[in-house]
Amino acid sequence: MKTLAPVDFKAVAATGCFVYCYLRRSNRQPYYIGVASNHKRPTCRTHSCSVPADRGLIRVLRAGLGWAEACEWEKRYIAWYGRIDNGTGILRNRTDGGEGFQGIVYTEEWREKIKQSRQRIVHLPEYRAKQRQSHLGKPIGQAQRAKISEALKGRAHSAEHVKRRAATRLAAEAAKRASLGITEEMRQERKRRNAREWYRRQVMASGKAVKADNAERIKQAALRLGVNEDIWGRLTSAEKQLVRQRYRRGWRGERLIDGLQVA
Repeated sequence: MKTLAPVDFKAVAATGCFVYCYLRRSNRQPYYIGVASNHKRPTCRTHSCSVPADRGLIRVLRAGLGWAEACEWEKRYIAWYGRIDNGTGILRNRTDGGEGFQGIVYTEEWREKIKQSRQRIVHLPEYRAKQRQSHLGKPIGQAQRAKISEALKGRAHSAEHVKRRAATRLAAEAAKRASLGITEEMRQERKRRNAREWYRRQVMASGKAVKADNAERIKQAALRLGVNEDIWGRLTSAEKQLVRQRYRRGWRGERLIDGLQVA
């Protein structure tokens, strides 16, 4: 089989971006297609497959292009020849071409290699603090927020994951309350107060009359029955019911609380 002359990639890169391929020695079929904007990329060792030792097997498919046009041609060639990893053809490319990682297929072996490589990375506390400071107060644009929102939509979490996150959040909140000296009784009282305030605002928004709070109700009931306000507030529910029955029967004054154990 005739030996191919190496391509002068410096001259090719001088005309603009270009699309290149690696050929198999046995049948001269392409096994990798890439895109480049400089003369060093075709022979760089950072590809997902081996670079041919015979530089004559690195050929140019399209030249004199802009970057966007070159990416489009790369995607067309990959779609035409197909990929080995997804069972569509003969190329060893791991993506569909163009910018980014469109169509990438992660094998279990590849995932394990990535996991092992990341576990060996150790960040010093100084580095972590520097990274944190660099991100504090960094604004996120609306386009980035929309992108993050779309990526998270439809993402299902297991029941165990949800329970673990809830437990972590509750523990953090409890630790924060403890550091501030907030007891459980104080927390429950604040919840009741907030609930009453929320109800009052809802009623006001609807245009209806607002119900009086507990102290006001005690005052109004004692005034209506003619009983001392402090005494009425100390009566039990059963004693208050008895006083109301006596009032309906016509009893008035001290007779209403006669015989009741009022401290």
